[in-house]
Amino acid sequence: MASSNFPVPASMEMKGDLVQNWAFFRSNWENYEIATELNKKDQKIRVATLLSVMGKECFRIYKHLDMSEDDRTDEKKILDALEKHFEPTRNVIYERYVFNTCEQDVAESVDQYVTRLRQLATRCDFSTLTDEMVRDRIVLGTKDGAVRARMLREPKLNLNQAIEMCRSSEITQLQLKKIGTTEPETVHYATKYKPRTTKKAVASTAKRHVKQLPSEQQTKKQCRYCGTVHELKKDRCPAYGEVCRKCNKKNHFARVCKQQKANKRRTVYSVNQDDRGQSSSDESMMFVQHSVGTINTHGKQWFVTLNLAAKNKPTLTENLSPQ
Repeated sequence: MASSNFPVPASMEMKGDLVQNWAFFRSNWENYEIATELNKKDQKIRVATLLSVMGKECFRIYKHLDMSEDDRTDEKKILDALEKHFEPTRNVIYERYVFNTCEQDVAESVDQYVTRLRQLATRCDFSTLTDEMVRDRIVLGTKDGAVRARMLREPKLNLNQAIEMCRSSEITQLQLKKIGTTEPETVHYATKYKPRTTKKAVASTAKRHVKQLPSEQQTKKQCRYCGTVHELKKDRCPAYGEVCRKCNKKNHFARVCKQQKANKRRTVYSVNQDDRGQSSSDESMMFVQHSVGTINTHGKQWFVTLNLAAKNKPTLTENLSPQ
C-alpha cells in the first residue's frame, strides 16, 4: 500500500551538469527504496524497478556499460557503474577555483548563497575542512559590507554563527525598508526654476542652430570673382571662363580685379615758370602752377628732374624717368 501511494522518482536528467544530476537521482532513488520498503524485496524486483524509473536515455547508457551478466542482476553494482560513468575524474584545482570565486548575487538571499556554496564544496574534496571553507567564503563573498566587518571582529567565528549574523542583518534591512516606505511623504510647492538667458547665450544658441540647419541664404554670398551674389559654385559664376580687361587673366571681371589695387599710384606735378612779378634785385620770381596728373607706375618709383632758367632764358624742361 505504501509503495502504491508514494510518488515514483523523476527520471535521470540528461542535460546540464550530469554529475549533479546523477547525485540527485541516486539520492532520490535510495530514499524511494526506504520509503516504499523496496530494499527488503528480491534483487530482481529492485533491478526491474530501477531500470523502469531511470529514463530512456539513462537506460541506453546502462545497456552499453562494460558489466558482466552477474553484475547486472545486482542493483547496487548497477548504481556504482552508472556513477562511475557520469562522474569522470575531476580537476580539483579548477573546482576549488570556482568555489573560491563564488560571491553572493545582488538578488540572492543568504540561504540561497549558502546552499550554492555547499553544492560547490561537494566537488572540491575539502573533507573535514568543508564547514571552515564555506564559512570563509561567506565572510569574503557576502554582499553586505557591514556584516562582513562584524564577522571579521569575531576571533572564533564558526559556520553557524556566520550564517546567523548574515540572516539577522538581512532581516533587519528588510524591516527598515518597510518602515521607511510607510512614512507619509510631504510635498512642498516650488516654482520651476528658469535659468536666465543672456544675449550672449541667445547668440550662441542661434549660431549653433544656424550651423545645424543651413539655409539657402547661407549658401549665397558675394562672389569675389564677379562681384554679384550667387551660390559659391563655379558653374554659377558668370565670370568663370571670362578674360579680365585690366590684367588679361581669366575667371574674373575687371571691377573686382586685384591687380588694380596692387599697383601703386604716383602723382606728377608739372612746374611752369611764370613772370607775374619781379623783385627789386631784378631776380625772377618763380610761381608754381599745379597741374596734377595721374599715371599708373606699376609699383615702381618715378623721379622728375627739373631744369630751371632765368627770364629770357630757355624755358623749364622736365625729365621723367623710372628708377
